[in-house]
Amino acid sequence: MDQPNIFCDMDKADFAHIINSKWARNKFARRVVSAAKRYGWQGVQFRCHHVLSAESKGNFTAFLAELSNLFPKKPDECPFAISLRIPAWELNIEHFYDVPSLNRLDSIVLEPFQQRYRNAEVVSPMFTMDHNDKQWAVDKTMKRWIRSGVQPSALILQIPSYGVSYSKNASGTWVTTFMSRTPMCPILGKFKAQPKLFYDAVTAYFMTPDGSFITYEGELTVDYRVRYAQREGLGGVGIFTLNSDDHDGEACGRGVYPILHAVRRRLCSIQ
Repeated sequence: MDQPNIFCDMDKADFAHIINSKWARNKFARRVVSAAKRYGWQGVQFRCHHVLSAESKGNFTAFLAELSNLFPKKPDECPFAISLRIPAWELNIEHFYDVPSLNRLDSIVLEPFQQRYRNAEVVSPMFTMDHNDKQWAVDKTMKRWIRSGVQPSALILQIPSYGVSYSKNASGTWVTTFMSRTPMCPILGKFKAQPKLFYDAVTAYFMTPDGSFITYEGELTVDYRVRYAQREGLGGVGIFTLNSDDHDGEACGRGVYPILHAVRRRLCSIQ
């Protein structure tokens, strides 16, 4: 499905000027409709949490309803999908969103995030590590949102296809580098890396001889994340992003899009 992200690239004051004006709100909605028709979009996903506030909650809800009404459902076509991407650190989702309205959207996507753990950067850890309540974790956020009234079937768990290298640069400063599988797999192959796991995080990792930590998703961790979504009755899983998967099948030697196919194997119970 062609469903681009619409990022609210503005400050809170500019967003409030749009969302609190019925005329400006409607104009914004109609511009989305115009772009969708021009480019053949089948849906949109909004990334606007950074400009939302408790005061804008009602008018943002009205905007989503207005946008939905501009795409009348037709019996012979798939409905236009409207979804939100919300960061994991926002536990108090009810302060910024009308929860019943969230449940009427097509999906609510938990945005991938990084969490420091020892000498590594872990992408979207499933559970808190070292029993640290201040850490973010997928399960912690999902459970909090569900307790706030969000239907599990509305939630989408995204699986990161990229890895993260945490290493020292020439000046001795630790730096984080995001890696697609195309450069990452040859490094793992060069050192004949056997995947190790941060079990609470449900993330594979490898330490290079020069002391760099690389964390990434392997087939075992992907399998667990999909099973978690099934067990918790979530609406589904997504991949962030296919651009970071091994799209030609040469780098990792596991065929094209190995992360995508690992998800498919679990969903379809293929051995």
